[in-house]
Amino acid sequence: TADNLAAIDAAQAANKADLDNILADYTASTNTIVTNLIQQINAANLSADSTRDVLAQGFASILANLGNPDPSSRVGLLGKLRSTATVTGDTASVLESVAQTTQDRGNTYSSQLVELHLQAAQFQAAQNRIQDLPAFPGVPEGVDVVTVFSFHLSGR
Repeated sequence: TADNLAAIDAAQAANKADLDNILADYTASTNTIVTNLIQQINAANLSADSTRDVLAQGFASILANLGNPDPSSRVGLLGKLRSTATVTGDTASVLESVAQTTQDRGNTYSSQLVELHLQAAQFQAAQNRIQDLPAFPGVPEGVDVVTVFSFHLSGR
């Protein structure tokens, strides 16, 4: 009857309005999530860069204060140790130990700097990858995605 058809049309219009509202809310929520992810990745990149810079400055300061590992050098901490060891007669064993420790520390700091560079590159790659991934995989570019809900109402 005409009343039933009008009721069906009204229900369809109400369902379409509800669906439009749900899709608008979903789009806004998705955009907020993606924006938050990008902000977190940017913050992580800044933190990694800052940490790398602090470690590099500290490493440069340590190397400057240690001095030259050349046995004839009397500059910096290594030079003072050589002078003292020469006076006490323990030059060979003390200097070899200090030089080895210094080398080990230098290798440790160098590997930490390499790791920080790797992490920064990984964060940048992740940020670039986010821009390449669509919200729904497999949907060709330029195609609108429509979600359809089907409801069944019963008197049970």
